[in-house]
Amino acid sequence: ESSFRHHKLNMSFISFISDSLNKSEVKFKRLAVIVFIATILCIIIPNYTELSPEAVRMLIIFISTMIGIILEVSNPIILLLFAVTCASLSNTIDVKMGFSGFSNIVPWLLFVVLSLAKTISSSTLGLRIAYLFMKYFGGSIVGLSYSILLTEVLIGPLLPSNTARAASLDMPLVKSLTQYISCNTKDVSEKRIGSYLSLLGICGNFSSSGLFLTAMLSNTLVVDAAAQFGLNATWITWFQYMIIPYFTFLLLVPFILQFICKPNVHNLSTLKELAAKKYKELGEITN
Repeated sequence: ESSFRHHKLNMSFISFISDSLNKSEVKFKRLAVIVFIATILCIIIPNYTELSPEAVRMLIIFISTMIGIILEVSNPIILLLFAVTCASLSNTIDVKMGFSGFSNIVPWLLFVVLSLAKTISSSTLGLRIAYLFMKYFGGSIVGLSYSILLTEVLIGPLLPSNTARAASLDMPLVKSLTQYISCNTKDVSEKRIGSYLSLLGICGNFSSSGLFLTAMLSNTLVVDAAAQFGLNATWITWFQYMIIPYFTFLLLVPFILQFICKPNVHNLSTLKELAAKKYKELGEITN
């Protein structure tokens, strides 16, 4: 049974890579820029460092790969495979060592999530979920708070960047809610409600980052460090260890922030109507 599961998992990985290759396009002009940069680095770096030739080649491959990902030359999976291949063929690292990391399920989980991240951002899925929660639970400051936090919890495992979630979800939502509540609710300070919602978004953001293994790329460093002590963490075991402290914090943080910021907001009945309207304005999900 264990052998069958491993075989099925391997076939899923192969199918995933095959689909990524078929759907990917290589931007050759940007690729030419990467080749030019790599050539310049090959000329400059050896003259200004005492690193070994293998270390110099690895540094150049790493820098070129990172620039390629930033410039979106192609699918990150293709760029990574190409980088490992170059490092192996140039005798920078041993072939077996180069591909040993692919035996670990964590990198594959991150590959899958990174491939989904662009679709999630472009479809405004986070805002849709937030407006949907607010449509039903946004009639009070407590309901609104948990709507924002639950949205982060649902989006967290699918978008492995707390910065991306903050930019595409938290900040636009906080700004919109602050303006609406301060303008449509009597005796409400824009500064206080803005401070409250901003801190709430920040708390939800870093909580979801720690709650899920695939919610932040740096979590893989913790997995690698734990493996050195014989602790092999999977997505499920990570969640099992983190669920109690982070969910306890998420349950308490709205009341803690209300005590600190004192937003003095009670009735938000009109907010539910706004959420329903905003949700409808987003239209159908597109990719």
